[in-house]
Amino acid sequence: MTGGGNPFTYVGPILRMVPLGIFVICAVIFVILWVRRKQKEKRGELNGMTTVDATVIYKRRDVRRDINTAPYDERYCNTNFYYVTFEEKTGNKLELLVSGSVYESVRRGEKGVLSYQGLRFVNFMPKKHQQI
Repeated sequence: MTGGGNPFTYVGPILRMVPLGIFVICAVIFVILWVRRKQKEKRGELNGMTTVDATVIYKRRDVRRDINTAPYDERYCNTNFYYVTFEEKTGNKLELLVSGSVYESVRRGEKGVLSYQGLRFVNFMPKKHQQI
């Protein structure tokens, strides 16, 4: 007989490596979550909400094709992303991703009170024109 031996010779060392593998996976997950949190902090998303007087200066829609759907099914091929650019009284310009209903309801040149948290849109309340 050639090459005869116990086929289970390598099971022991492999089983001893399992706890190490679990530790490494947990460490990698921890590092990924930590990096994401730091990125959010850098963008200011964990900061408090900011409310300012602002004017709508630009609106745009970004249409992206979903490559995971059937090409013949038009209802599910495109995804719309709506952006509105606001200008604060200080001159600071801020482009925020908004919902379709907000995109449709605001008008270019409209003034109001903008609330946002970091780069996340919260609300825009247009100022009503007072009649004399």
